[in-house]
Amino acid sequence: MRFRLRHRHLKNLLIRRVAGLLLGAGSAVGVDIDALAVKTAVANAEINHVGDKFTGICGNLADKVTGTFDVVVANIVADVVILLTKDAPRFMKPDTVYIMSGIIDTREDDVLACLADKFEIIDRKEEKGWVALAAKLK
Repeated sequence: MRFRLRHRHLKNLLIRRVAGLLLGAGSAVGVDIDALAVKTAVANAEINHVGDKFTGICGNLADKVTGTFDVVVANIVADVVILLTKDAPRFMKPDTVYIMSGIIDTREDDVLACLADKFEIIDRKEEKGWVALAAKLK
């Protein structure tokens, strides 16, 4: 599979949405507060011939997105993961996987604490002091 990027500084989260389409996802929505990241992600989707399946949104997830999704991803620092976790359930189907990454290991317990009431951890990965978690609703 070839995946071409127009801008090498594009944020990982939006790159993953386009990559997911190339791997067979029917559609993808990428949300970022950085307008340039969104613009570049849309351009990358078009370059990779999946522009008709990709929606790039500039703004806050909770304010700009409606609907439910099979996978919800938050790839950002722990404080923002904690904030987004409060709204994540409304975007999730009963079997949705919620993936969180960009969590420095010293903040993992804080993230786990905010997940404890509503989520069950189904996977955890750690690399070089950074943690990724996958969870489902209880």
